[in-house]
Amino acid sequence: ELLNQMFTYAMKYEWCERNYAPLLDLTNYNAPEKDAFTEDEVQALWKAYLGMNERGEIDEKRRHKFTAYILIMIHCGLRYGELSTIRKAYVDFEKRQMMGGIKSELSKNTPIAISEEILPVVREVYNAGRSKLLHMNEDNFYAAYYAACKRAGVRELNPHCCRHTYITRLTRARVAPATIQKGARHRSYKTTLGYTHMDINDVLQAVNGIPSVADEIKRAVA
Repeated sequence: ELLNQMFTYAMKYEWCERNYAPLLDLTNYNAPEKDAFTEDEVQALWKAYLGMNERGEIDEKRRHKFTAYILIMIHCGLRYGELSTIRKAYVDFEKRQMMGGIKSELSKNTPIAISEEILPVVREVYNAGRSKLLHMNEDNFYAAYYAACKRAGVRELNPHCCRHTYITRLTRARVAPATIQKGARHRSYKTTLGYTHMDINDVLQAVNGIPSVADEIKRAVA
């Protein structure tokens, strides 16, 4: 429908002579599958960034500094487009926040929280940059991103999955939905729900956390 409207507009201004939208076959199009990195994968990325070897020792020569960008995206819920445009002037270390939304007015005007865990990583990237946190074009970033995932031994999920990981981790930590929505900078929590990737283990942990009625009865009659 959108393509039909675009062609109608183009024909109106004589930019094209025919509507080719009906000829397009989108039946075999598969949208990229979204997922979240597991906690083991997040840990593997941290080890790659720190240069930790199999014995748990940190070796500066083994450090993979590009992995810092992946960790920042995961811990701050950033899109690649946001990371690539955040200027150093928009980072406030005293308030532990930065500005850099790109998708909507809400996203642009809502601060991005910098946790204590990721703060040193943001500082390192900040100090190494010139005017922005990231100075790399999209093609080079994607190539370096997938190479870093491979190097760390994690799945080569697309960069937007870092944002899915951020929201999923907050959900698993039982953060209040309103807080997660605020952190995700979404207008609707329904949108936020689409970024959560819970499995049966999450359900088991939840139901096992419910107070045991049987235990209460046994204690009462003991």
